[in-house]
Amino acid sequence: AQRQATGRLGLLVAEGSARGALLQHHMVEAAEAAQRAALLCEERCALAQQEHAAFAARAAVEYVALSDRSTAEYTTLSTKFTKSEQELLEQREETLRGLADQAEHVERYALTLT
Repeated sequence: AQRQATGRLGLLVAEGSARGALLQHHMVEAAEAAQRAALLCEERCALAQQEHAAFAARAAVEYVALSDRSTAEYTTLSTKFTKSEQELLEQREETLRGLADQAEHVERYALTLT
C-alpha cells in the first residue's frame, strides 16, 4: 500500500511538474504575444502620426492655394468695381455737362424772346 501511495505521489508530482511546465510555456507565449502586440501598436501609431502630418501638410498647401485664389478673385472684382464706378462717374459728368449746355441754350433762347 505504501508503494502504491508512493507511486501515486510520484505520478501526481510528475503531472504537476508537466502542468507547471505547460503553464510556464503558455506564460512565455502570452508575454511574446503581448510584446508583438505592443510593437504592432507602436508601428500603427507611428504610421498614423505620419499620415496625420502628411494630411496637415496637404491641408496647409490647399489653404494657401485657396487663399491666393480668393485674394486674386477679390482683386479682380475690386478692380472691375472700381472701373465701373469710374465709368459711372464719367457718364454722370457728361450728362451734367450736357444738361448745362442745354440750360445755356434755353437761357439764350429765352433772351432772344425778350
